[in-house]
Amino acid sequence: MSNKKEKNQAEFKKTLALILANLQDEGTKDDETVWLTGSLAARLLDKADRPSWTKLKIALSDEAYDNLLKSFQEQGNALFSEGKEKAAYAIQTLACSVIGARLKDKDIESGTQLLDQFIDASINFYRHGMSQNPPSASNGNTVN
Repeated sequence: MSNKKEKNQAEFKKTLALILANLQDEGTKDDETVWLTGSLAARLLDKADRPSWTKLKIALSDEAYDNLLKSFQEQGNALFSEGKEKAAYAIQTLACSVIGARLKDKDIESGTQLLDQFIDASINFYRHGMSQNPPSASNGNTVN
């Protein structure tokens, strides 16, 4: 593996670890974050006509993978600059899951599986719990 690739993978591990720590500490208790993550993931599943988050990731062609990550980056940056941190965080969570699925590293694979469990639970929460309105959208923290 090249030095740049190793550095990028190490940075990704740090980001993944931070997201997982945040989810463990407070993310799963924040209904709005869970709803935002679930709503975006569910819309992506519906658009791709895939039954699960994992199957959607497996089915991504290289071009679709690149386009999805570019879209995540653009939307996430725009949402963050608009002060919609929870929506940007939801996008970051999905992006890390997508990226992690393509990296061959035991730690990343384990972390990505935990992230996927959260995403699956978020989709379920969105679809079966509160799909009509986010738990607290007073701050305009929605994902379009």
